[in-house]
Amino acid sequence: MNTYKKNVNFDLNINNNIVRFLNLIKGSYSLDLDGKRNVLDAIPTLNQSQVDMLFEEFRKEIITYEKHSKAHPKDVKKLAASRSSDWQQLSEEYNLINNLTLK
Repeated sequence: MNTYKKNVNFDLNINNNIVRFLNLIKGSYSLDLDGKRNVLDAIPTLNQSQVDMLFEEFRKEIITYEKHSKAHPKDVKKLAASRSSDWQQLSEEYNLINNLTLK
């Protein structure tokens, strides 16, 4: 495994909360490990409308999975555990706690 820590660069001109954005990526059930990695890698290139669109998609996803969690709680719990493991790996890969860069 590559031990190089990647930076996640955020453009301060983008009007959204960085921590909230990362939490939405972290909590995404529809994005697997590679999907989350792709979003993190794309952050420096996103414009305001793209960030707004991602926030809206993540918001819709939360509503969808809340409905699914009532009908299929075991499945959603299993998926949540898998996604949590994915995020742990990304947190280490990107050093998300200590390695956020603001532009």
